[in-house]
Amino acid sequence: MFRHETAEVPALPLPQAATCLNCGHDVPERFCGRCAQDAHHTQRLTLQHLMHHLPHSVWHVDKGVLFTLKSILLRPGPTLLTYLAGQRVNYFHPLSLLLLVTGAYSFAFSLLHIPLTVPDDPAVSEAFRQMQESMTAVFFKYLRWVYVAMVPCVAACARLFLRRARFNYAECLYLVAFVTAGGNFIALLYLPISYAYGGAGHLPATNSILLGAVMLYSTWAYTSLLQHTTLTLPARLLRGFLTQVCGLLGSVVVIILLVLGAYAMMDRQTWEAEHQGPGKVSEPRSSHPKATE
Repeated sequence: MFRHETAEVPALPLPQAATCLNCGHDVPERFCGRCAQDAHHTQRLTLQHLMHHLPHSVWHVDKGVLFTLKSILLRPGPTLLTYLAGQRVNYFHPLSLLLLVTGAYSFAFSLLHIPLTVPDDPAVSEAFRQMQESMTAVFFKYLRWVYVAMVPCVAACARLFLRRARFNYAECLYLVAFVTAGGNFIALLYLPISYAYGGAGHLPATNSILLGAVMLYSTWAYTSLLQHTTLTLPARLLRGFLTQVCGLLGSVVVIILLVLGAYAMMDRQTWEAEHQGPGKVSEPRSSHPKATE
């Protein structure tokens, strides 16, 4: 009997895994499994590399922002629900989106110099006008952080009125940040109309139209988050409307209290400076009475 011996086939060498230049981990594929850095684009930087990747990077950032804004404006309910369900790679982070859109709106508003008060109104005193202008300047200086501070108030109302959807408070924070960013983007798109028709005669009408548009969008967005519940359409609309209105009213109350507190501190400092005088230095009070001779 002959025994046929089969020649052993030498094993093919495995492809050598690249090493991530960021964390030193082996990267058998394109992206590092530890830090997620792209291992295929870590060559030495050159001008050719810059000219190739600069438009690509800008396009991808713009695509993420515009895709997120388009989704939350046209399909707010399904978009936000899928984001909460875990499909988040295609969407911009809500807080970053809110800061970006609000910053763009504030910058464009300051460039256009759109008036917020009706000029030459005899019913408004000069002192009240100056106070209104100073408060408006402070408001727009810190506009992004004002909206960030409003998010927790509106999220508390969303937690209350949208409780049928079983959102926790953290999820409500994300939802409100997205919806607020969408409303601010509507205001950004409305700026050319405010600039063209923002005169003394049209200012109240243009502001009312913008406020109504943002209110309708926010109500629709919060209402669409309750589509999977057993609530009727009027009940969903009522809850969506109350979420926006009560959240804004609560935020306005908080902002007014903060402004009044800031003015009270400023008045106190002014009063102390006037009574102390420019050359007077308050002597520290001794805990022991002076000895009488």
